[in-house]
Amino acid sequence: IDRKAVAEPYDMDTTIGTNNEGSLVFGFSLEDTDHLTGGANIFNGQNSVLWCNIRDAFATEIRQMYQTLRSGGTLSYATVESRYEAHQSKWPVAGWIEDAWFKYIDPLISPDPGKQPTGVYLPMMQGSKEEQRKWWLSNRFRYMDSKWNAGDALSQVIQLRGYAKANITVTPYSDIYPTVKYASYLVQARGQHDVPTTLVCPLDTVNDTEIYIYSAPQISSIGDLSGLKVGFADFSQATRLQSIKLGDSSIYYSNANLDNLTLGSNRLLKVLDVRNCVALGTGDQKTVDLSGCTGIEEVYFDGTKITGVTLPNGGVLRVLHLPSTITSLIIRNQPALVDFTCPSLSNITTLRLENTGTTVDTLSILEALTAGARVRLFGFLWQMQDAEDISDVFDILDDMRGLDQNGDNTPTAQAYGTIHVPNVTGDIIAHAYARYPDITITYDHVTATLTYKDNDGTVLGTETITDGGNPVNTPVLTDKEDNRYYYTFLGWGTVQNGSVEAGCMNNIIADTTVYAIYRLDEKIYTVRFFNGSTLMATYQNVLYGASIDYDVIPTYSGPGNAGDYVFTGWSPLPENITADTDCYAQYQFVGMYFRQFMNDTLTSYVDTNNLTSVAQYAFAGLTVLEYVSMPSLTLLPSYCFGGNTALETLNVPAVLAANIRAIASLPAIETITLPEITVINGAPMFNTLAAVTEIRMPKLNTMPSSGSISGCDQLELVDFGVVTAIGQPFSSFF
Repeated sequence: IDRKAVAEPYDMDTTIGTNNEGSLVFGFSLEDTDHLTGGANIFNGQNSVLWCNIRDAFATEIRQMYQTLRSGGTLSYATVESRYEAHQSKWPVAGWIEDAWFKYIDPLISPDPGKQPTGVYLPMMQGSKEEQRKWWLSNRFRYMDSKWNAGDALSQVIQLRGYAKANITVTPYSDIYPTVKYASYLVQARGQHDVPTTLVCPLDTVNDTEIYIYSAPQISSIGDLSGLKVGFADFSQATRLQSIKLGDSSIYYSNANLDNLTLGSNRLLKVLDVRNCVALGTGDQKTVDLSGCTGIEEVYFDGTKITGVTLPNGGVLRVLHLPSTITSLIIRNQPALVDFTCPSLSNITTLRLENTGTTVDTLSILEALTAGARVRLFGFLWQMQDAEDISDVFDILDDMRGLDQNGDNTPTAQAYGTIHVPNVTGDIIAHAYARYPDITITYDHVTATLTYKDNDGTVLGTETITDGGNPVNTPVLTDKEDNRYYYTFLGWGTVQNGSVEAGCMNNIIADTTVYAIYRLDEKIYTVRFFNGSTLMATYQNVLYGASIDYDVIPTYSGPGNAGDYVFTGWSPLPENITADTDCYAQYQFVGMYFRQFMNDTLTSYVDTNNLTSVAQYAFAGLTVLEYVSMPSLTLLPSYCFGGNTALETLNVPAVLAANIRAIASLPAIETITLPEITVINGAPMFNTLAAVTEIRMPKLNTMPSSGSISGCDQLELVDFGVVTAIGQPFSSFF
């Protein structure tokens, strides 16, 4: 019969950190051979012969059994904790409370009769211990895994390849057994929190040797690894490392092996030193990713050949040393950076600096770039001396491309920051804003010129404004007038003849021009027509520049025979009125002509070959005139035929030129032929010819631009001959 000895659990209230007196005092890393400070045994049965024999005789088997249980998942933190919780859940919380009251509190506040109050039992009142148990068990498993080289300790490792012999000093983050495997040799020692433990390399020669440092998350430091001349390094699981040193600043040090470095997400890492690891960046890995190391403070890549480093977006970085091979420099939200070193920036093609503090000389870095680089700058403060400095740096930005906030390309550089100059003028600020509106220009003093202009552009004065002040010498303007308008002064505005703008002269920092703004009220005039002293007509409310078309032909009423005088027009002419105007009828003595051609009597025709010229109004108003033939006449003067209501035939073939209204108000005439005329002087000439259908002027080459022919409603054919520039000769006849 097989017999087995089974150790049954006893006195379970003295486990997971609780001593035999019920006090919670023991940590997770104590072992059966440990003693209290005073020398007492941690484990009261540690001197048991049976236990000592088992521990000494079966040490290897115990290790193997633990490794088997852990690797198979039978023994794990999750399994043990779940069993504790399942067992403990059988007792309600109310039961613990009642138990605590009865055992620990009541003896202190309500002792039995005859007994003194006592609080000796209070340390035993530990509640459910659920959270303390989780902490203690999780750390205990890590500790035991490190001791017996099992469980998480085996999978959570730092991997290295060494090319030179050196020892490794491990400083535990929490109590573990620091363990290093040099090739096939396992070197182990019991360690304590924050106490360095040196694990001596047992190999005679190290050359491309695999090295594993176990329990990686429980290690805060692995000391100086530069002596190993590491070629491959993976620290991704060492999440509590505070310093990594693979290189050295000595001019005599060089590591030509390291070409692969992985760091992972280590928020506690403060220092990374790979100085003079000359192969880093020459292999497949060109950049190093530190984005997950949010607590990084010092980074040393001097002497390497990396082209870029990915830093965390935001943090406490103080020192950043980069090699001249860098092509991408991206630093975001690292305001504590005080030591930035890079021997040469000429290879940089991507530059992104955002909120890097005042120590990083972002301007010098920008000036060192070659044209075409991608640039995004945010939160900078540049000190400059004058406008020329501002223009120079803007010229540099003009030659760059950019990056948006997502890192995508933009055609122009992106710059958001501040430039400070001691003194500046307003036009410089305006010019700078027009080129790069996201760059703010600050200054100690700013001057600007305020120019005052009248509504017609006349300069009324200027004033120099300092530091965004308000004017004190604004011209005092009053209402005014000219021939056309009354001007009522309303105020000032920045647009000529625009609107009044309140505050347009406040806080002047840029050269500014303001204009006097008026309300314009147009003047009106009166025009009167007199025949001698007799008032014939009055026109009121005549606008500036208007003309009066008063067609009434007055009759001479002065001394002499009225039939000897012909009306020649008004003086002044009722045109382009700019003031109150009185127009007087003008007459010409033409009695001899009428008597010569009409034999002192009115006639229905005029037929003569001798007359080559006639005066203005020569035949105007002769209502019985039906036929006119003057083959030698060369000029049709103003109004010579006007109001001849019966005239049907007009034969003047030799006429070369005609003046205003030479032929007007002839309702009976149907055809007008002027075969030799070349010039029309003034408009209208052909006016109110109600029946005319044809006007022929085959040699005409000059005509006024507007209204030469008006009121000819039946006109069907016009022969303008060789006219080259018509303009708008017609008016209201189609």
